Amino acid sequence: MPAALKEASSQIIRNKYDSVLRYEGYTNRLQYGMAFYDKNCMIAK
Repeated sequence: MPAALKEASSQIIRNKYDSVLRYEGYTNRLQYGMAFYDKNCMIAK
């Protein structure tokens, strides 16, 4: 799960999911990566 969590976090940057928020003028954004396996979940900022 830690590898999937790292991939999720890097996917936010690679796919530019925050570009719309940046365009609209938001300067403070939180980005969380999430990984799920069965009934377990890991979240990283």
